[in-house]
Amino acid sequence: MLLGGSGGGGAAAVAAWWVRWTLWVRDVLEATMQSRCGAPPVGAGRRGQL
Repeated sequence: MLLGGSGGGGAAAVAAWWVRWTLWVRDVLEATMQSRCGAPPVGAGRRGQL
């Protein structure tokens, strides 16, 4: 899927995928840290600041 297209189209697809991946990883890491600290997940309030 990421290899489809050429030039700007391919770069845009990879960039969009990378943004989704980094946001997902960040959510997972934050949830893990919050669960270790015993704090409840923040959820939509924290995401709204992005």
